Amino acid sequence: MRIGAMCFAQIRDEQGRYCLLLNKGRLKHSQERILSPVGGGIEGRDAGLKHLTKLGATDFESLPDLRFRIADEKVAKVEEWFAKQVDREVSVLRELREELGEETGVLSEDDMQHITEKFIEASRFDAFTKRRNVAEKKTAYLIEVFQVGFPANVMRKLLEAATRPIEDRWAYFVSREEIEKGETHDSVKIGPISAYIL
Repeated sequence: MRIGAMCFAQIRDEQGRYCLLLNKGRLKHSQERILSPVGGGIEGRDAGLKHLTKLGATDFESLPDLRFRIADEKVAKVEEWFAKQVDREVSVLRELREELGEETGVLSEDDMQHITEKFIEASRFDAFTKRRNVAEKKTAYLIEVFQVGFPANVMRKLLEAATRPIEDRWAYFVSREEIEKGETHDSVKIGPISAYIL
């Protein structure tokens, strides 16, 4: 089975809506407009990567990201290690800075100086990856969710970014009902993995 360790940011506005981003990878590779949570792959530290290799992990896709293959009977051991939150990244801030800053330009580096985060929960989501370059499609996504807060002026900037014309828009604020339905009120698809930030 393939393992994909992910961290997501739960960013909510005053109305209780959730911030999602247009999935840049899906747009680039399949021209599909689909929304996903802010966040991405968790990185392992050397000791963690060595431990996983001892468990039998192979085919690491892009070190130090925790995306690899392992025998089905060892998945529980990987989950047990993951739950300890040692020898790996335990934060969504690096991914948040990449996605909201470097990749989309929604926020500047200065905007992200006073971000707060609080771990909420971990869960597992099994699905088939759409990545073309991996042989094993069946994936156990190990997901951590962090509640993220911004100063009021930065939140206003993020909300304004969500009102840009469609061709320039990366950020969206959507309701719980839209996430559960899998589609925004204006018919943009929401990936099922987004339910894990609720």
